Amino acid sequence: MTVGSSAVRERFDEHGPWLTRFWLDGEAFGGKTYDPAADPRIAMFKSRAGPLKGQRVLELGPLEGGHTLQLAGEGASVVAIEGRESNYQRCLFIKELFGLDSVEFVLGDLRAFDLASLGQFDSIFNVGVLYHVEEPWTLLESLGKVSSRMFLATHCIAPDKVHASVEVDRCFLAGDWWIERPVKDRLSGLQNRSFWPTRVSLETMLVLSGWTRVEWLAYEAGHVNGPLASLWTERSADRFR
Repeated sequence: MTVGSSAVRERFDEHGPWLTRFWLDGEAFGGKTYDPAADPRIAMFKSRAGPLKGQRVLELGPLEGGHTLQLAGEGASVVAIEGRESNYQRCLFIKELFGLDSVEFVLGDLRAFDLASLGQFDSIFNVGVLYHVEEPWTLLESLGKVSSRMFLATHCIAPDKVHASVEVDRCFLAGDWWIERPVKDRLSGLQNRSFWPTRVSLETMLVLSGWTRVEWLAYEAGHVNGPLASLWTERSADRFR
């Protein structure tokens, strides 16, 4: 099979429909929804994580392997956990097509997954997942057991949209419940609702979960899908376990 040939396009079609655009020899394949090669969050991650060559990176929710391909291209060894079987199969196809020997895709639901079974990681790439989780504070605490450094990109709720709060460790986190799209939708979470905190509550949630250093890299208040936050977070040595 020649890269860039019609045979490659046929194989993409066999595994479609796709959301992610991939590039081979200057030719676009797959979907048109988003192009991870142009995603600035990869650069944000690298700016804080440092050179990725030789790093062991945990990626949450790879979808179809677009970000994974970018991370592996930087020399990282990636373990990526995907919750949907259909997306997982597309990820395996991308791994085969691009020869991603340093990548391991794992099928699993983060709500019940034993992250500690994967060992320790130099850093975490947590993009587009937290706002699909009903108890994001629980996931954040679990992530702190496998790495002391994390890049996080997630949606928040605008202050004027607050209609709920949750109590975590005797602190009240302001936000709202987001009703997910039907679970069969590839861009939805695996449960019926998720909790979106405000910007202030997101930082409080991180600190409560043991992420004691929080650096804001970007905050798009006017994002079409709700305020979009990008952060670099670390756990102090005495909290890392």
